[in-house]
Amino acid sequence: MYDVLWPDYAIDRLAEIYVELDLQSQDRVAGAVKMLNQRLAINPLLVGEERDGDRRIVFVDLLAIRF
Repeated sequence: MYDVLWPDYAIDRLAEIYVELDLQSQDRVAGAVKMLNQRLAINPLLVGEERDGDRRIVFVDLLAIRF
């Protein structure tokens, strides 16, 4: 298992997006983040697509996340 650490700037940006959403979309985003954290903790190299060598991107519901 891996530890999933979100940098402060990413948490801040996610919070900015979250508060602007309606309740249904907030639930979708919260579920997507939970699912993504679970998948990343298992094996981050199997999540999303490789971009720029050591970076990856994943599209989950309403979100696109680079890591």
